Amino acid sequence: MEAAEAPAESVVDPLEWREWYHWRRLAEAPYRDLGPGRGGELRVLAPVVFEWSPYSGFAPSLLPLAYSQIVTLAAGDDKDAGAREIEGDLAEQWEVPDPATAVFTIRAGIRWPDRAPVEGREVVASDIRAVLDSFREPGRRQAPDYQGVDRIEADDRARSVVLRMSEPDADQVLKMTSPTHVAVPPELAADPSLLDWSIGSRGTGPFYVSFSSRGEWSVLRNAEHWQSTGADSGQPYLERVASGTGSGGTPLPDWDRAAILSAWDGGSIDQFSPAAPAELEAALIAHPRAVAQVSAPRPGGGAHFAFRREANAAFDDPRVRRALSMALDRGALAGASFGGLAAPDCGLDWTFITDESGDRQFREWPWDADELGPTYQHDPAEALRLLGAAGYGADRPLVLTIDAPPSDLQGGLGAPTIHELQEAAVSSQLGAALGGAVELSRAPRVWRTFETEDGLQGQTIEPSPEADLVYRAAAGAGNSAAVDDLAYGSMHSSSERNRAWIDDPEIDRLCAAQRGEFDPLRRSEILEQLRAREAEMGWRLFLVNPYGMSVRREYVFNLSLPYFADGVLAASQQLKWTWRLPAW
Repeated sequence: MEAAEAPAESVVDPLEWREWYHWRRLAEAPYRDLGPGRGGELRVLAPVVFEWSPYSGFAPSLLPLAYSQIVTLAAGDDKDAGAREIEGDLAEQWEVPDPATAVFTIRAGIRWPDRAPVEGREVVASDIRAVLDSFREPGRRQAPDYQGVDRIEADDRARSVVLRMSEPDADQVLKMTSPTHVAVPPELAADPSLLDWSIGSRGTGPFYVSFSSRGEWSVLRNAEHWQSTGADSGQPYLERVASGTGSGGTPLPDWDRAAILSAWDGGSIDQFSPAAPAELEAALIAHPRAVAQVSAPRPGGGAHFAFRREANAAFDDPRVRRALSMALDRGALAGASFGGLAAPDCGLDWTFITDESGDRQFREWPWDADELGPTYQHDPAEALRLLGAAGYGADRPLVLTIDAPPSDLQGGLGAPTIHELQEAAVSSQLGAALGGAVELSRAPRVWRTFETEDGLQGQTIEPSPEADLVYRAAAGAGNSAAVDDLAYGSMHSSSERNRAWIDDPEIDRLCAAQRGEFDPLRRSEILEQLRAREAEMGWRLFLVNPYGMSVRREYVFNLSLPYFADGVLAASQQLKWTWRLPAW
């Protein structure tokens, strides 16, 4: 069967699929007892990298390939995909002696690359302070993660870095595991122009950038990495990691799914993340011994619509917001957009909610619609009743203009994407369920020209100012494992990441309370109250959140998909533990 001839999409049962391809099966993969061993190349379906810089607006999740982190999240075939197991990278140990202090002890003997501007000198605590201070500068994408940090202290002799907090943040250390929080030399933090970040790196990570151009890149094993001990073992195990290419050696665009399946079928990529169950089935037909994984949806990774209340006063009424939510059939959305492999989303992190029904202390899988409450039920009759109570009906319809995202949210070219399909499905469902009680129109996105700090002009594509319902691809946590990013970060009225214009004093109170609560059980109770409050008020119009999928060739090991990442490469630190058998 040709890869491009993927079977027609059918609706699957998520309960069955997540059991068939559960992460715990990865540790039982055939041939695992033959390794690990060092050497070989891994070719992956990878994002385009514009700059290998944490200061770029397009900072890639691949940065931990070339740069060390202070702390990182454990990942791999033998790790619980839903756990938050913090491991040291540059930090050999860390502690939170009180809610206002976090202390990191930096490993001795680690050296920067033996090239300008660092010339092989030792990494010291003051280097780490310098880069963390640079992340705190206004406008940096990492700055919100250090909102509660008052100052950072460093002692090179004691090898200590101390974060002094102006307000407690139970997730402060966890936020620093995000892949954009990497250690670059302080000389580059002070003057980023000293390096052409588009083609090179100056880090202490497991690899170094050997090639990067026009969507293609490769990294080579860093023999000086602090874990690289022994001539034949030592991490990283792989000699080279490279972005996969299609026919003719051209980069593989994410939207060209036929080309991706063809590359997989032909062996020019060793791993990729299927976009639908039919793709996973086609990948396993092409290579029956391949290893597949289905992971729970990334918390907060589902699309939603934000209510632009300043443009439409009707959204000030929670009855209107709840009515629009109850008009949606999320089961149908999951089937139409993701082959059924999706769950209702509410923008919060279920993995920190206690679970009395299972053998784990906290939930492993997301809520279903019944657990989320009436606002998430498909109930057109109740939706019409709520609209009527708010003063809208056939004689006075609710006028709505819906943001219509382009095929690529960055404005690029490509085939219709899931974003367009979801918007079209939502528009259709609202019209069908609410009939003459709503008057719908669509507003395509518009181009905006801007000028960068260095005087260059660029363009971005943004929602039209006419749109009442604005499409958001995700709740905003990115690839962070921090619970607070989806609570305070996405919902507090003072947060710059609150992109849904939520302004609710009770939600603000709960967001602040959970941030300062270090007891997991008590914090879980507050987060559940927060979830219930947003559902009651209907602050965001949530759709569904797709499960994660990954498939890799049978000769690749220790490359898994955690819950907190939108792909295996978003947890790229694990590539230093990834290995492959040399026989293939």
